This record gives sequence, structure tokens and C-alpha cells, in this order.
Amino acid sequence: FNLSNCTLADLPSTYTGPNDYWDAMFSSPLTLAGYFAETFMLQALSGLEFAWGALSRAELLRVFALHERVMSLASSSDAARAFGSHWLAYVL
Repeated sequence: FNLSNCTLADLPSTYTGPNDYWDAMFSSPLTLAGYFAETFMLQALSGLEFAWGALSRAELLRVFALHERVMSLASSSDAARAFGSHWLAYVL
């Protein structure tokens, strides 16, 4: 392992390609930042210190808003219908 510090810009962007109709994955620095944004938001909403104390609430809201926008790019009525019908069939 190379344990030197890196930035989000140093991380690669990858696409796994569709092995099935639902599991194609795109990973990028923005995706990774989104995971942190979600975690920090959950910490803040739970009343815990978030982001190791390095972000203000206003900064957290800006980062999380970007994450919401990225997530909305993969959301559509077609995607909801495809995923929702599969889940509904499993439940029923």
C-alpha cells in the first residue's frame, strides 16, 4: 500500500459496464465525496460532531446539495419503474 496523502482529484474515474441491466456502476471522486457527504449529514442530524469539526453547517449543506444533485442524475421515472417493480415482485 502507498499510504501517502492524496486528493479527490488524484482518484480515478471508472465504469464497470453493465453486467446486468441494473448493476452498471460509475465511480469517481465525486461519488466518493458523496459517501462522505451522506455520512457527515447523518452525523450532524444525530447531534454528533461531523466532518471531524472541519466543516460548518453551511458548508455541509453546500456539499450535501451537490451530492443530492449527482444522485438525481440517476433518478428518473424509468429507473424508478425498473427498480421498483423488481422490489415489489420480491416483496409480493
